[in-house]
Amino acid sequence: MCANTLAYSVYAFSTLGFLAQLDAPPSWWAKLEAEAMQSLYPGPYRWAPPAAVHGLPLLGFPASVPDLHAVSLAAKYRVCQWEAASEGGLRVAERAARLRHVRLYATQSLERLGTWAPWYKQAFLLQLDAARQHFEGRGLTPARIALETRAGNAGRIRRLWQRACVRLIAPDRSLELRAFLRVRLSRWACGLPEDVMLDRVMSAFPAVARLCPPRALAACIRTLWNGWATGRRFQRRASCFFGCTAGDDSIEHYADCPHVSAAVYRELGLARLDAPELRLAGFMLMAPPCSEATAPELRRRALATCGVYLTHCWARHAASSGALACRSALRLKLRELAGGS
Repeated sequence: MCANTLAYSVYAFSTLGFLAQLDAPPSWWAKLEAEAMQSLYPGPYRWAPPAAVHGLPLLGFPASVPDLHAVSLAAKYRVCQWEAASEGGLRVAERAARLRHVRLYATQSLERLGTWAPWYKQAFLLQLDAARQHFEGRGLTPARIALETRAGNAGRIRRLWQRACVRLIAPDRSLELRAFLRVRLSRWACGLPEDVMLDRVMSAFPAVARLCPPRALAACIRTLWNGWATGRRFQRRASCFFGCTAGDDSIEHYADCPHVSAAVYRELGLARLDAPELRLAGFMLMAPPCSEATAPELRRRALATCGVYLTHCWARHAASSGALACRSALRLKLRELAGGS
């Protein structure tokens, strides 16, 4: 998940960012981005929609998916300010004003104005000027941006200009993420009020990011967001991979599975919690509440969830993986995570 996010930012989005220097994002970008997220994070349909993916850094995720609209505006403002600077710059405001004048007064033919309207709408000068007005309308003048870069010379200011612009105009994703999490949390019967679950998630996951490797955090996020490819997720009947005769192939069951609990206790020293609701809350990192005192337990619970998820993935793709092989694989995976994190 982390590697795919970085690859998207470095290889795919860099091309989009180059094109966005002079052109506006397409009106259908939201649909394209949703399709890209489905390919970037394989799994059940729309388990990781763009509104949630953009909020991943708020959960401590070490990589982020850039916002195309913010990058596009920042790139245009950089072009306005720095392109051809040694020759006096592009004089965007002056030339855009002249272009608007030409559009309005150069011809009296409504037919000709209608024919050329799409060209004027997409004219590079007008888009650059619109970006300039967007920033300056918010009080983000060149002097303010230069201060935000915290650079001491013009060369470094120029290199950090676009990054500072993106940071200043990037939308606040916390409301979208919290709304998404409320929907996902309503899926889990953890015996906790919704607001308590949300607060615990928002405090526990950034702590896990500091305590565990990125793959453990990614597995816990996928678990919380119901992103496992289980039988229940795809509305089909399937039995527990670890050999429970009464258990099905679902996240709820693996949080409560006695075979999983036995392996977790043996390899990580985590005792089985008293009630199914508590066991599910612990699997989702919502129990116990995150604090300095519970940090060691929180780390082990994140490793346990990661180990079960990775073993489940292996079992789905293995040529032959009976219950005994799955239990052995789980113990090995937990031992590897505990020793390597």
